[in-house]
Amino acid sequence: MFSSVAGRSSPERLTGRLIRPLLSLKRAALAFAAMLISALLLFWPGFSWSASTHHWARRVVVKAEMKFSELRGNPPRLLSLSAESDVPAAEIQALDSHSGLACLADGQGRFVLPDVTWYPGARYDLVATTDGRRGRCLTVDSPYTYPEGGTLRLVNLDFAGGRVVDLAHLPGNNSISYEDYDADNDLFYKQLFDSLTIDRTSDEDRMLAINSYVASKLNYDRSTVKPGSPRKILEEGSEYCGNLTAAMATLLAARDYIARRIDMSDGGVPPATHAVVEVFYDGGWHLFDPTFGVVYKNSEGKIASYQDLRLKAELISPDVFSKFEPEFRSEAINLMLKDYGSGFHHFYCFRQKAPGR
Repeated sequence: MFSSVAGRSSPERLTGRLIRPLLSLKRAALAFAAMLISALLLFWPGFSWSASTHHWARRVVVKAEMKFSELRGNPPRLLSLSAESDVPAAEIQALDSHSGLACLADGQGRFVLPDVTWYPGARYDLVATTDGRRGRCLTVDSPYTYPEGGTLRLVNLDFAGGRVVDLAHLPGNNSISYEDYDADNDLFYKQLFDSLTIDRTSDEDRMLAINSYVASKLNYDRSTVKPGSPRKILEEGSEYCGNLTAAMATLLAARDYIARRIDMSDGGVPPATHAVVEVFYDGGWHLFDPTFGVVYKNSEGKIASYQDLRLKAELISPDVFSKFEPEFRSEAINLMLKDYGSGFHHFYCFRQKAPGR
């Protein structure tokens, strides 16, 4: 029965209910068309626009597409990209990824990218790099129906045929974050670094000394997620791996070492996560875990990199955690196998320090 006012049915109200959604849909379509025309003008040959302007225009179009899709009953959802490619051991990311996570492909070029946004007709710009400076970009289209199980499977991705991109000036590259160095406490960090490494003659020995010192600050009585400056962490300790890696990276940056923090995840729900530090010296990256004070050795007996551990699970040996109780040792090994094995990561570097890769 129709709703009524003063005892009478009101067909005008029913008509209004039908017309309003149509008007909303029409307005959305007109807005979408206007945004699309604006973006086409920006990309039109002969116009000289910066890469950031092109990126902005693309984001405007994507937002309009997502809104239009939602009005049509297909709200945006998250999915994972599971792929096989021609770039073994490369770092892969989707520009403007929802998660901000990149993935290290395995030795056969296989990788998974979690939490990219799906809607009918969505497009993903995938970038592969082997040196962290230059890469190749491919654009992949999503299906118009949501993939079964929430995973879009792609095969034979040919990154060699993609366009060349410079990662340092690539809009949408959100798998790396830049932070400010704590310059207010610069002298403190320099003096502490020097006192800890005064009798160390090699970079590796200096890193081992710093790693052990920061690990001694693991303090389960300090449970504040954001305790303040890295200096406060070094003075009072913390129970969080993210805080301890920030403290170690800051000490290294004080003496101009190129270091980056790596936040890792196994991709589970909820995710199992861990943070470590990678340092560049002797022509390569070397990984240190300042939460537990451990390192891993590669087949040459040198301290392994993050990539080494992603590609060779056997390097994550129980012997690394031999100083811990058996129960904890088992938990730690399982966590490391999951986190390094997934390849999911996000980098943090200091803004004014050369990030390297």
